[in-house]
Parts: sequence; structure tokens; C-alpha cells
Amino acid sequence: MESHISAPTNPSAILATPPPSIIPNMVNPESRAWQVYVTAAICGILVLLFDIIQIYTRFFIMKRVWFDDCKLLIAYYLPFWFDSNCYQMHR
Repeated sequence: MESHISAPTNPSAILATPPPSIIPNMVNPESRAWQVYVTAAICGILVLLFDIIQIYTRFFIMKRVWFDDCKLLIAYYLPFWFDSNCYQMHR
């Protein structure tokens, strides 16, 4: 089988014109940022939930704390501390 797909001769002309059924909106483009915020919030809540379960199990049920538990706390909560400090510095 032969492929009849060839490279475009002028790529800038293809990028300059939208398809016939699409009307571009360059003044107020559609944003999908809310999807990123919702996904980040859901994932953050799930990570927090599983971290609380693990820390509770290690501290109160097993009564042993390993180095990886301390790394977990530092890795999860240090960015929140850093972000809050940076926010207050630039406020």
C-alpha cells in the first residue's frame, strides 16, 4: 500500500487559516484552566487522605516511624510552606 500523504509545501499558510467550520475567537479565547484546577484539587485531596492513613498507621498502630515517613511529610508539606512564604513576601 502506498501512502498519499505528503508534507505541506507552505506550513505557515496551514497554520494561518482555521478549518471552514471553526470561527476563531482571539479576543476572548476559551480557557480550560478550570479543568486543571479541579484535577489538582481532587488529586491533592486524595494524596492528603492516603498520607493521613499511612501516618496514622505508622505512628499509632505500628508505633514505628521510618525514614520514609519523615520524607513523606517533608515532601508533601514543604511546598505548601514554601508557597505560603513566597505569597507573603510578594504581597
